Amino acid sequence: MGLTGGSGTGKSTALDEFARLGARTLSLDRLAREVVRRGSSGFSKVVRIFGPKVVGEGGELDRAELGRRVFSNPSERKDLERLLHPMILREMRRWMGKKTRTLSVVDVPLLFEKKLARYFDATFLIAADRKIQLKRVMERDGLAPAQARRRIALQLPQKTKQGLADVVVVNNGSKQEFKSALRNYYKAFELIRGGVKSWKP
Repeated sequence: MGLTGGSGTGKSTALDEFARLGARTLSLDRLAREVVRRGSSGFSKVVRIFGPKVVGEGGELDRAELGRRVFSNPSERKDLERLLHPMILREMRRWMGKKTRTLSVVDVPLLFEKKLARYFDATFLIAADRKIQLKRVMERDGLAPAQARRRIALQLPQKTKQGLADVVVVNNGSKQEFKSALRNYYKAFELIRGGVKSWKP
C-alpha cells in the first residue's frame, strides 16, 4: 500500500501506527536520509552540486540549510530531485521485491506528483484542513506562515489527491482519534488480504 498526504497531515504518525499493528513499513523520507549519509556516493554528489555550506558541523548534511535552499529555488529543487529520486526508487523497489506474508506500507510523500501509484495495490491518503495543516508545519519545522504555505503549495492540491486515492482519512482531530481510525482500516486491510481467519462485527 502506498501511503501519502501533504506536509503536516500525519503520514509519519500513520506509518508508525501501521508498524505497531504489525505491518512491514518503509519511509521514503527516511530512505532519502540514508542515501546521502556521510561517506555515501549520494552525499558526495549533493556536496558537489550544492557546495560545502550544506554540510553541518557533525559532517552530515545540514538538512535545514539544504531545505531552505531548494524550497526557495525551483531550479535547485529539481537538481536535487534528479539526483536523489533514482537512488530512492531503486532502494524502494528492492525492498518491495522481498516476499512477505504481512501488509507492506510505504510512505511516499510525492506518490501522485511523481506518478508512483503504479507500484502499489492500493493508495491511502491522509488529509487535513488547510489551517490545521499549516499550523502543524509551522510548529514542526519552525517556519513562518509564508514559508509553510510555500512548502505546502509545492505538492498537488489536496482535493486533486483525494480524487486519485483509493482510501482517504481526514486527520483533523486528536492523535488518539486518528490512531483509532487507522486501527480500523488496518483490520479491514487484513480481512481483504486474508490475514484474519475469523471476524465478528
